[in-house]
Amino acid sequence: MYKVLVFGMSTVRGGVWRCLENYTKYIDNRRIQFDFLCNSYEEIPEEATFLARGIKIYKTPRRFPNYLRYKREVQNFFKQHAHEYDAIWVNISNLVNIDYLILSKKYGIPRIILHSHGSRSVTGKIKDMFHLLNKKRIDYYATDFWACSVDAAKWLFTEKGLSKAVIVNNAIDIESVCYNEVKRERYRNMLGMNDCQTLIGNIARLEYPKNQVFLIEVMHAFLHKYPQVELVLVGDGSDKDEIVRTAESLGIQDRIHIVGEQEDVQGWLSAIDVFVLPSLFEGLPLAALEAQANGLPLLYANDDIPESVNVVDGGYVIGESLLSSLGQWCEQLEKLVKLPTRLSSEVIRSKFAIKGYDITVESQRLEKLFLQESREHDATN
Repeated sequence: MYKVLVFGMSTVRGGVWRCLENYTKYIDNRRIQFDFLCNSYEEIPEEATFLARGIKIYKTPRRFPNYLRYKREVQNFFKQHAHEYDAIWVNISNLVNIDYLILSKKYGIPRIILHSHGSRSVTGKIKDMFHLLNKKRIDYYATDFWACSVDAAKWLFTEKGLSKAVIVNNAIDIESVCYNEVKRERYRNMLGMNDCQTLIGNIARLEYPKNQVFLIEVMHAFLHKYPQVELVLVGDGSDKDEIVRTAESLGIQDRIHIVGEQEDVQGWLSAIDVFVLPSLFEGLPLAALEAQANGLPLLYANDDIPESVNVVDGGYVIGESLLSSLGQWCEQLEKLVKLPTRLSSEVIRSKFAIKGYDITVESQRLEKLFLQESREHDATN
């Protein structure tokens, strides 16, 4: 059996978590054994489910505040366990910390797969400096270079890495997020909404890169023409207080619902009428794919989100620059609000299969990528 150590599972249900959850669930565990290495002692979402599937979950401390403890425990882990694995699959969005690559090479893991999930980063000048310095070093440590999009590959890899880069799509389980009429009614009732009202939605961490404060400003402008519109934000994070303050300052706090992190993504997507993604940057946003799989129209910021996010097309997906006026955003939002119905499940399945975002298809491709490239790697060593 081929054994892979997976780094990148977070303590929140973010895009990387959902991507890894999908792939590790659908790849045949009789052929590939996945285990997780987490840089926190906190419980990860669905931890009991992963353990029940035979996945081992190893935990080490965060890098700070106790750096010496972190270094000691991470090094001890690789010293004790590196020999058990054929590959390590490192899923990250920046190169501020490449300790896991360095230790993987030091302790002899044959394949070191670096998988990029971001297109840029907001980390501060010092961290940005480390990112740039480490970018020059990764060719020595990594053997494989994967990315969720071309932009994500360009962000993390050197020219050498780009020449070997493989795009691994953020594929999703379409059935798990497809439209559900019963759940739509349930969740809209929870918000006190009737069928005549329009619900705009966003599902993401409430953090600066996700740019929900801008979405509040768009809502304020849009309400002048569509007073029956409301907004639901599904997620939690450090920007929550600023989002609330902005809504209060604009006098629209009664039209904004912040419901926190939720397990039932399908239910909340079904309740929404138009999905808006105003992120400052994304590698390839899984939330946008899930929204389209639910049949939802999508309005997204196209400045630093790749065009490949548009899976279904047909007037159901519109990109707009964050440099455009609020009025322009409202015009685009109005086009989507006026669409007569959701996309049909038949169209969705067809489009997702063609574009490579159906997990039932892409998991087979990734399994072959692990096993075939492993044979090729062995042949050259």
